[in-house]
Amino acid sequence: MVLAGTAIAGIVIMVVTLTGPANETNAYLRAVRDGRYAQAYAHLCAARRSETSLLAFAAGQRQRTTAEGAILSFNVYDSKVHGNGRASVDYDLVRTLSRQTWHVDLVKEHDAYRLCHFSMVSG
Repeated sequence: MVLAGTAIAGIVIMVVTLTGPANETNAYLRAVRDGRYAQAYAHLCAARRSETSLLAFAAGQRQRTTAEGAILSFNVYDSKVHGNGRASVDYDLVRTLSRQTWHVDLVKEHDAYRLCHFSMVSG
């Protein structure tokens, strides 16, 4: 009985570890889509937040919405945990005026993955 409980706990930890980067990316994209820029900003890694203030981040998101359109949908489809607190996620982003594919690198900070380096793959 103890072994079964330990095995189940191990599986739960593994699933949370593997889904953490995708969940974090989904939460970030939902916040950006909904205009909750302070919440989206909180999903960024410390290095990214030290480069850009919340005010500059929010202004940049508003500019992007004006230029590329509002976010209609997004699809996080590839999430990889690389070890050493690093992960990556690929996602499609559909806006009213554009469609893009993005890659983002995440780092684990204080037991949570945070989005750090974004690069547009296509769009």
